[in-house]
Amino acid sequence: MGVTDPVRSALPDGVAERVDDLESVGLVGAVLVVALVVRVRALTSESLWMDEVYSITYATERSTLEILTELPLEDPHPPLYYLLLRGWTAVFGASKVATRSMSLVFGVAAVALLFALGRRLYDRETATIGAAMLALSGMHLYFSQDTRMYSLYTALSVASLYWYVRVVFDGDRSRRTLAGYVATTVLLGYTHVFGLFLVLAQNCYLLVHVLRIEWSAAVDLLRRWVGLQAVTALLLGPFLAVLGMRLLGYPPFDSASPTWIPSPSRACSSTLSPATSGTAGCGTRGRWGSSPPRSRSPAGRWSATPTPRTPRDGSTDCSRRGGRRSCFSSSSCRSSCRSPSR
Repeated sequence: MGVTDPVRSALPDGVAERVDDLESVGLVGAVLVVALVVRVRALTSESLWMDEVYSITYATERSTLEILTELPLEDPHPPLYYLLLRGWTAVFGASKVATRSMSLVFGVAAVALLFALGRRLYDRETATIGAAMLALSGMHLYFSQDTRMYSLYTALSVASLYWYVRVVFDGDRSRRTLAGYVATTVLLGYTHVFGLFLVLAQNCYLLVHVLRIEWSAAVDLLRRWVGLQAVTALLLGPFLAVLGMRLLGYPPFDSASPTWIPSPSRACSSTLSPATSGTAGCGTRGRWGSSPPRSRSPAGRWSATPTPRTPRDGSTDCSRRGGRRSCFSSSSCRSSCRSPSR
């Protein structure tokens, strides 16, 4: 691929490196163009679904302070994505194409970051193949057109791995590299709780890696790594504290669960018919109070329109909160606002 080996060997070292750089730029540029085209195509063909409406509502109707203080109590997802979406909508508006474009940008960025990671781990050809596979991945394409945090989560995961490789494999201890790892990993943690699994995997592999290298190098690496993890954990402290409270069911959380799916109660589960069993219409308050009823559109996305039912007392206990309809955790609502069969 590119300049042949005999011609390359005849070039001065500086010139050969510049040729390699130009070829790499050309390859990643071509892959990024493809990634951009397939993501822009049909960006608005699907209507907004429930979670996208939730994201837009939170970003546009809540202040920055409310997102930082109220969202952790209502949503299991950390607030970084909503803060970014709030700034994005302030500049570009809250239309369907505007809000999904932010995910598109993060999706294309993830392709570029994967190329950089692949080249550092292997070679240019492997990096190109990996980036091309991500660019054409159906799942990644879906999340790159979705007003949710998953394309940002992917980009930050790859970025964290890139700096991890530089620290652990390349032995790069420069301030830039250490700061790059801490920054991307902290941002990852404030994007999605699953980012903690990536940090866990990094630490597990590090323990295996130190057994394969010399003792002096292993001690130096462990010393620096413990410091990195301590700084990362300190910066993630507020999120880890809220997550721990949620897992243990401490107030203001009324259930021990890190997810928005509520736990079914005995009384509510006994009222469910076979058609509604398995849906998240009962239980304690999750992200939406109890989970909002959902219906599936012919296009395949979930709509955000609840289906309230009249409770036994004749009233409708489904309310509008923050610009979206939701069922709250009162007993009458649990028995009256259930999801339709999917």
